[in-house]
Amino acid sequence: MNRKKAVERNCRLWMILAMLVTLLMAVAVPKHIVQAENFQGVICNDINKPVTEVFVTPLQGQTCTAVFTNATSYRMKMDIEVTVHRTRVIEADHKLKQFLWNDGMTSRTMNGYIIMEPNETANLKFQFRTDYNGNTSITVKPSLATVAENGGSSFQAAQSVGVSAEETGIICSGNNIFQNGRYFTFYTPNRRLQNLMLTAENGKKVMAYLYSGNDSGMKNALLKVESGGQESYGSVWLEPGTYVLAIGAKGNGQYASYRYRMTGRDYIRATGVSLTCTESDLTIDEGTRYTPRTFTFVASTIPANSDDKLNQIESSGKISCQTEGSVYGENTKSFTVTFDASGYRGYQAGSATIKVTSTNG
Repeated sequence: MNRKKAVERNCRLWMILAMLVTLLMAVAVPKHIVQAENFQGVICNDINKPVTEVFVTPLQGQTCTAVFTNATSYRMKMDIEVTVHRTRVIEADHKLKQFLWNDGMTSRTMNGYIIMEPNETANLKFQFRTDYNGNTSITVKPSLATVAENGGSSFQAAQSVGVSAEETGIICSGNNIFQNGRYFTFYTPNRRLQNLMLTAENGKKVMAYLYSGNDSGMKNALLKVESGGQESYGSVWLEPGTYVLAIGAKGNGQYASYRYRMTGRDYIRATGVSLTCTESDLTIDEGTRYTPRTFTFVASTIPANSDDKLNQIESSGKISCQTEGSVYGENTKSFTVTFDASGYRGYQAGSATIKVTSTNG
């Protein structure tokens, strides 16, 4: 009888043990405990020497982080080709976001480039399907970088440049134009005509917007210039003050190189107006009471290339002055005036005046 009870007790113990084992197998164990993290280095340690890394099996159903490293002592441009097959690219550092790919059903080859400082690293994380067959790869072609991400990273931290300046750099495109914008600031003590030239890498669009230094919300651009590879130009008159030039690009995280050049000149004010007549005899005598007399005048700003322009013709005196022609908005312009004293019985020579003003007075 005791033997029978012992057997029953052992059976119950085995049943309890089996249930515990089953329960433990069903409990979800944290992924980082079950699977070790996979890493694969993409190390560039020679200038102009391509590096290719292939993600070989067994990686089915797993993830692997590619670690790009500039192991040289130079700033490098990394031309990158990523080929994915039965693979998703699920995470990327800022510089590599252009290679994100969420469709594990489709094969794809992506090309782009980044600039890396000496000893800098950047990560790209892959997730492989359970039927992955080993055809995902990365190829990097390194070369010395000739450009960098110049400029400040925000409106408030804009890099100071001269009122006449030229910069060459790269910009990372984002979901909106200035998500990864670069900023430059300058000051002009005088009213100024500011010229801006912008050119971008072929096939990529880069924008340059000019704002008042007080417009930190970037609501009212004073000038907009866009380039998709060609040289593009724009000009604007600026009052004395501080200004910020914002460079941006909209896209999927790809980099584009650009160059801008600012030139210009200060506003040239008119100090006066010269007025000459084609007639040597300017006498308007009493004869004009019977026969009107016409004179041709030429008005010019001083200096002749001033940004202030001629404004209006003014006449005065006890005589009729009939003017033909307008000088408004010009630096030099001719016009005629016909004097007629027929309605002024008491007209005396010398009591008629012609004057031309400028927009500066």
